[in-house]
Amino acid sequence: MIRPGAREFLERMSKIFEVVIFTAAMQDYADWVIDELDTGNWIKYRCYRQHAVREGPVYVKDLSKLGRDLKRVIIVDNVAQNFKR
Repeated sequence: MIRPGAREFLERMSKIFEVVIFTAAMQDYADWVIDELDTGNWIKYRCYRQHAVREGPVYVKDLSKLGRDLKRVIIVDNVAQNFKR
């Protein structure tokens, strides 16, 4: 199930920002989910578990791997411990 308003949110954000998904999910599963969600090709880049750093039981999203100026990065995540600079 796609959350109501999710596609509209991505469409609007893609007009203003470069949208990158960085998930700790396995690539096969993540691609399936993102393909279902991203019907307008709003998401420009995808990073997966293999791009994250394992710290104990958690896969941490190392934002430096994005190759972007982190002063210009907006993060949307449900757990603050999932990412680091």
